[in-house]
Amino acid sequence: MMNRREFTPARAGRSGGPARPKALGRLRRTRLPLIAVLGLALFATAATGANAQQFAGVNTHVLDTYGDGWSQLRIQYAAMLLQNVPATQPKVVRIDLRWNQLEPQGAGNYDAGYVSQIDNVVSWAQGWGMKPLFVVLGTPCWASSAPTAVTQGCANTSAGDAYPPTKPRRYADAMRYLAQRYGSRVAGWELWNEPNLSYFWNSANPAADYVKLVGAAYPAIKSVSTVPVVAGALSLSDYDFTGRLYADGIKGKLDVLSIHPYSFQCSPLALGSDPCLSPYGTEASFSDGPPAVRSVMLQYGDRSPLWLTEVGWNTSTAASGVGLSTQATYVDQAYRQVPNWSSAVGSAVNVQGVFSYELQDEGTDPGNAEENYGLLYVNGGQKPAASVFEQDAALLK
Repeated sequence: MMNRREFTPARAGRSGGPARPKALGRLRRTRLPLIAVLGLALFATAATGANAQQFAGVNTHVLDTYGDGWSQLRIQYAAMLLQNVPATQPKVVRIDLRWNQLEPQGAGNYDAGYVSQIDNVVSWAQGWGMKPLFVVLGTPCWASSAPTAVTQGCANTSAGDAYPPTKPRRYADAMRYLAQRYGSRVAGWELWNEPNLSYFWNSANPAADYVKLVGAAYPAIKSVSTVPVVAGALSLSDYDFTGRLYADGIKGKLDVLSIHPYSFQCSPLALGSDPCLSPYGTEASFSDGPPAVRSVMLQYGDRSPLWLTEVGWNTSTAASGVGLSTQATYVDQAYRQVPNWSSAVGSAVNVQGVFSYELQDEGTDPGNAEENYGLLYVNGGQKPAASVFEQDAALLK
């Protein structure tokens, strides 16, 4: 779902957008030996508090590739990579959930087949001792603010899915439905994905419109659930857009702010001044970016924690790719950096959740960056970064 990393800083300016993602074909399945059932990790509501423990998670796509055992297999793979996490810490798998597939035909008309898929994913995750963090995005055509030239009568129920809904309460109603249905079996609800990119959030006033969406969804979820509501999901450490969100009033409408501090092909230890990160600078620095975002939050008096809900490097032959050993090194450096923030600046940065993107490659084209972010190959075989992630996931406390 997070298909916008195919470009490198050298080939795109600050406003440069991503290429459209290639449609995913049927992915090859493989068998996974049975893993001992993991104990269910507790995910207390204290996860949103200032002194809550840190934890590791992993991203995977199981609803958009659902069927024929593939989704269940991916849940098992995620459990395998999180098996070293102590039982006292949450084991979380981040999964994209499409509003336009949940409610394709009209308000309150939930698609029974899609709901059944979500039910199964939640149950499978629970069976392996994990909880999903669902990121809910994609406006149904009937609810979209897209121009008629885009919607074209809504014959395609997903037409205009990147546009904000005309009425944010429609999204809020769907979130209330989900939150009530799944209760504490989920780790949280993340509201949309990368609204600072027009590819996901096509709005003339993206920050203001996103705050309206969050402002409607937050109380709707909280009316039926106590799990964390996660807002932001910003591409890179976009501290400028963060400031716009807070200027438009997002404080008090979230429990957690999330960002995606990718550093392209550069080391997570690269500082904002490193030429490798040009022209993005601090925004694309794993080391400097999250503290910069945190600084903006504190300027507005918000001490909510930060979750890094996408972090990763691709192993393609594209300009943004890195070698297999380099991917493993960068994963290790990133996870070891998180405790360093705490020791260096106290609890100010307050990064709690760190989610690797992603569990498994999405294809076998060596030149396609988007297909090669996995810790695992398509067939389930481990890249060197997989064992590093397994070890480092237990470092966060």
